[in-house]
Order: sequence, then C-alpha cells, then structure tokens
Amino acid sequence: MRSENQADSEVSASAPGVEDAQKEMSQQKELEAKEAKPTDSSRVFAIGEKVRYWSGTHAKWVDAHVQRINLGPAGDLISYDLSAKAQAEISRVKDASTPEDAPPPVRPLPPAVPPVERVVTLAPVEVEKFDQDAEVQYFSESRERWIDAVVSRR
Repeated sequence: MRSENQADSEVSASAPGVEDAQKEMSQQKELEAKEAKPTDSSRVFAIGEKVRYWSGTHAKWVDAHVQRINLGPAGDLISYDLSAKAQAEISRVKDASTPEDAPPPVRPLPPAVPPVERVVTLAPVEVEKFDQDAEVQYFSESRERWIDAVVSRR
C-alpha cells in the first residue's frame, strides 16, 4: 500500500508542466550558484599564483605570477606586484584561465575628488643636497631594502 506522500508525488510528477517547472528551478539554482562565485575583481590572488595581466604596451593578456600583494592603510587590496609588472592595477589582473583573446578590462571610474575647502601652506622643508659622485643609499620599496648608489647628476 502506498502512503499519501508517495501518491501525491506521483500525481504531481505526472501533472503537465511539472517537469518543465522543476527543470527551470534547477537551471535557476545553477545560475544563482554561478553568480555567487567571486569574480576576479573581488578575489585576492595568492603570492606565487599564476595569473593573466592586461599589458597596455602589448595590448594583450600576458602570463604572470603574483610576487607581492599591496594593501592600503585600511587593509584593502590596492595592487599586485607581478613578474610582468610592479604595482599592477587590480582591474588588469585576472585568473590564469582567462582566454588570450578575452576583451581588455574595463577601467574603473576614479573616485570623485571632493572640493577643496581650504588651502594649507606647508613650511619649506630643507632637502639635503648631495654632490656629484657622492656615495649614498636609497630605500627600494620593490626590493624592501637599502640600495647603495652613486649620485650621477645634481
């Protein structure tokens, strides 16, 4: 003997249009799942990960690897240092599976600049001047260390 639930499911499954509705619901769930996946622009790539970078010079997507993740003061992602480009804009970095013939990235609109309400005049800063051929050091942010150098011109 069949239960009422079995009888109801057999009736509803055989009712006209039920299969189409179930198929449509299944397709809708698949679409929602795809849309829920993070896009490249919201994804943070890991150091060492293979990516594609849009080269404006070559006007094409080029292979690269993430060497450094650059975060802003608030901890937000501002750029990547890639094997192909230092401080690459996040909008130009995509997953390695991005096809070579994919369209170029759409540049995000720059943030609106609020109007200046007041002008601040800073006191002059004394800058140390070095003579030509003087041995100096400068801090390289890309190498994260001090670099020895020689002043070539003044």
